[in-house]
Amino acid sequence: MQGAASSVSRTRFRIAAIVTAAVLSAPMITLVTQDHAWATLSRSNSPDRHKTRANAPTHIEFPKATLPTSVTQLTPGSPVWISRWDGTASHISIRVMPNGEVSVFDINRDKKSQPPGSAGHMIASSLREIGALRPPAIRVDMINNPPTTEALKAGRDPDKTVIGEMVRNAARELGGDISGWELPAADVIKANITYRSV
Repeated sequence: MQGAASSVSRTRFRIAAIVTAAVLSAPMITLVTQDHAWATLSRSNSPDRHKTRANAPTHIEFPKATLPTSVTQLTPGSPVWISRWDGTASHISIRVMPNGEVSVFDINRDKKSQPPGSAGHMIASSLREIGALRPPAIRVDMINNPPTTEALKAGRDPDKTVIGEMVRNAARELGGDISGWELPAADVIKANITYRSV
């Protein structure tokens, strides 16, 4: 009996050693953290075995709008483009600046046909249609959104407003992130954008 117990003990030790060796030989485990940053955990004993790549590609979903049915210039050669969604009240006007920045104004999301929070996607899809794929800045002129206006008057940061969130969603939909905000006028918000490399 004692010999049998000793044999079982040696067998268990060999199995444990094999499992431990297999785990330690694994090169790395990749995890996705709650904030969508990629965390790479190396099994080596190097000092930098815990690394986080905050700029890794993210997969963030936003409310999607239907694509515009027409995007036309106000007049031939005009820098102003108008996106329309036929059969609905949705429309957006966009002015393309000589420096590549875009001004968005006269924004209307038809609540019956476009889901809440989808105005940013409407802007991004309109910019794609006119070829403004990576504007260095998006500004919203002639803001007519009382919650945003009141928030700005109270000194709240633009990114904490309804219009600011809309612009941020548009930038992310185009593959960019807001690098800074400006308030050129009382009814104007400007967001500077940097883009992630493809």
